[in-house]
Formats: sequence, C-alpha cells, structure tokens
Amino acid sequence: MPGTGPRLEPQGRARQVGEEKQMNEELAGQIASLQAEETGLWWENAQLDCDFQQLRQRLQILPRVQVDHVTQLQEKWHQEEVPCSELERELAAASGQVTFMQQICSVYKQMAEALGQHLEENLAHHWKEILFFEKRAQESWM
Repeated sequence: MPGTGPRLEPQGRARQVGEEKQMNEELAGQIASLQAEETGLWWENAQLDCDFQQLRQRLQILPRVQVDHVTQLQEKWHQEEVPCSELERELAAASGQVTFMQQICSVYKQMAEALGQHLEENLAHHWKEILFFEKRAQESWM
C-alpha cells in the first residue's frame, strides 16, 4: 500500500509497543520523582520564606531594642553621675574646710609661740621684780 508508510511486522510492532511502554514507565517514574522533588522544594521554600520573615521582623525590632538599650545605659550613667557630682562638690567643700582649718591652726600656733615667748620674757622680768621687792622687804625688816 502506497502512501501508508512503512509497515511494521507484528514482532516489530510489539517490540515498538514494549519500548514505548518502557519509556512511558520511565517517564512516569521521572515525573513522580520530579513531583516529589517539587514538593520538597516547595516545603523548603516555605521554610525559607518563614525564616526570611522572622529575620525581617528581627531586623525591624533591632533598632528599637538598640535605642532602648542605649537609653537604659544613659539613665544608668545619669543615675551614677549625680551622686558622683554630689561627692565631688562635698569633696571640694571639705578640701576648702581643711585648708581653712590649716590656716587657723597656723595662726593659733603663731599666737601660742608669741604668747610663749612673751611669757618667757615677762616671767624673767617678773622674777626680777619679785626678787627686788623681796630684797627691799628684807632690808626694810632689818
């Protein structure tokens, strides 16, 4: 029969059908494998999307957390600075008082030395006067 193309014998046709059947089975296996891989990739993609969203949320929250932490540190520094400033003022006042007291002590020491010297000078003079008057008194008794 012209125009019908090559005719296969029944054995050739059976072999062709067997090959096509085997190829269809292999393709069905590949399709099933690809579908399983696609499902696994879909789940992996969903997990990556979830991880991405969590990271994005953390990234959005991080600046606020950082600002809060800096604010807490500034408050703590301020709370510790105030007593420090008060102690510095008290120390300056105490230092001024110590200097003043040292000056007063120096003045009192000078006064005590001057009085001691004055007493020594006057004591000798008074002893001379006492001796003079005792001597006069003895002479007048005699």
